[in-house]
Amino acid sequence: MGKGETSLGGGASEFPATRWSRIARAGDREAPDWKEALEELLKEYWKPVYHYLRAAGRLGIEDAKDVAQGFFAELLEKEKLAALVPVRGSFRGFLKRALKNFAIDQVRHEKARRPAGGARLVSFELAANDVAYPGTDAEAVFDREWKRSVMAAALRELEATLSQWGHEEAWQVFRAYCLPGARTGTGTASAREMLGEMPEEEAEGPRTYRDVGKELGISATDVRNRLAFARGKLRGIIEKRTREYSRDAVEAAAEYCRILSV
Repeated sequence: MGKGETSLGGGASEFPATRWSRIARAGDREAPDWKEALEELLKEYWKPVYHYLRAAGRLGIEDAKDVAQGFFAELLEKEKLAALVPVRGSFRGFLKRALKNFAIDQVRHEKARRPAGGARLVSFELAANDVAYPGTDAEAVFDREWKRSVMAAALRELEATLSQWGHEEAWQVFRAYCLPGARTGTGTASAREMLGEMPEEEAEGPRTYRDVGKELGISATDVRNRLAFARGKLRGIIEKRTREYSRDAVEAAAEYCRILSV
């Protein structure tokens, strides 16, 4: 973490309404669980907003945090979240459009960067200055961070699901083979690597099934089987999440492909 960083993170009718109803509740102050719904929504999607603002406005870390707070506050004040429905397009598309307009308005009118009343809606976690912002396309930054946010949430769900079902060993294998430093010693595998969807000639990393099996005390065959099981569950989780914020099956399929480009 760099200097100045802080610790804070079929047809449409066939699609689950869970995420859309949660979005609506997050914008409805009359809903009994609106605070919980809002907190969950912001936890998942603050990073694309924060990084977009850093790139679009060439903002420093603290300024970008303040403008992001103002953006989310405006969505609530104007009840934009409560009015969202799938027919209007994906939540990702809505958020990007609203953010672009907000950023333009900020520059045009030189509005105060802190939200009215000093409201703090987001607790920024792991805000990292890891982008060469000068000359960087802000929408590309947004899309990159959106993909990362979806994957991070999917991985949290995978760990919780496997643990709940008594498949902790499958998670241990997946983590040892795919997560930070596991394959190259330098970072996390890409989404395609995690899902085992790399071309055959690129599929093998420095670590083998035998290496992981030796580390965990199981056979290479067990590693292969546990990894396949975990990857199948992760694939299902990602597909579910893209369906939940997309407008229809076509858009969900396109979103899934975008996630694989991480």
